[in-house]
Amino acid sequence: MKIALFGGTGFIGKQLAQAMKNKGWEVTLLDVRKGSEWKAPLKEADAVINLGGHPLFKNRWNSQIKALIHDSRVDGTHK
Repeated sequence: MKIALFGGTGFIGKQLAQAMKNKGWEVTLLDVRKGSEWKAPLKEADAVINLGGHPLFKNRWNSQIKALIHDSRVDGTHK
């Protein structure tokens, strides 16, 4: 199984990526922020997982941070 994983370097993503690799799956970590070519691996993937977004534990939560967390996940999925 070929998996394209956004957010694979975060708290949950690291664990998930390792678990999938342990099952023998091919995992490609993708990051749109680094300007890397991320669209090509999507064509070959059997599944795409998006865990990317503003870090949950970087700031104290207030209405502005909650909006940033939400928007970073929703807007990232629409790219």
